[in-house]
Amino acid sequence: RILRKWLVGRHQFSVDGKPYEIEVVDIKVMAQPVGTYFAWGLDQSGKWLRDKADLNASVGICDNGYNTVDLFAIERGNIVGKYVAGEKTGIRRAAETLMREVKSKYDVSLTRHEADQFLRQKEPILSCWAGDQDLTPLTTQALESAAAQLGNILETSWGNGKQFRHLLFTGGGSALLKEHLLQRYPHGVFLPDPILANAHGLARYGRRVFKDAEVVIGLDPGFGNFKAVALTDED
Repeated sequence: RILRKWLVGRHQFSVDGKPYEIEVVDIKVMAQPVGTYFAWGLDQSGKWLRDKADLNASVGICDNGYNTVDLFAIERGNIVGKYVAGEKTGIRRAAETLMREVKSKYDVSLTRHEADQFLRQKEPILSCWAGDQDLTPLTTQALESAAAQLGNILETSWGNGKQFRHLLFTGGGSALLKEHLLQRYPHGVFLPDPILANAHGLARYGRRVFKDAEVVIGLDPGFGNFKAVALTDED
């Protein structure tokens, strides 16, 4: 409600010294992981791009972000409540594990952002008083721990996940844990650009419902970061 009150109306701002003015005329609020469903099923113009049979198929969505894990399921256009769940956990736990291990082994304090960056590097090297230290064993351990935690959440809520015709993984955390998740759920699909998938899908849905809008924006106000994708009527 606070976001709606703030967003609807005219806004003036500048980017790189160039002034802009926009007017937000309407807002539609949807559950966050639904954006991934639309990113998977709709094209840029908001039209269904998959087989018609997929409109009725059961689709499970795991959105593993930095701070939260959201599980969602849709079948025949309806939410399947028994498969919906959420936990205040995410790839942040892996970052915190790495922070503790680096502090214990090298007496170096990492910020969460620094730890997150090390987790995403193929060759994570810490330069400190002890020289250049390869953090690969520690990042591997941290990611395995996070994957085990996520696996327990998924197993509790979804079992083996084979009740879904399609199983979608999204979010930056899912991208980091892709190898581990595919071992448990080999039929899982990972969307391109998973960090922006929700925002992109919501923008595509916006194009579908706000047909006359000059610009539609998919806004994903996550716990740690805001992601936004804008589509013009020419996209």
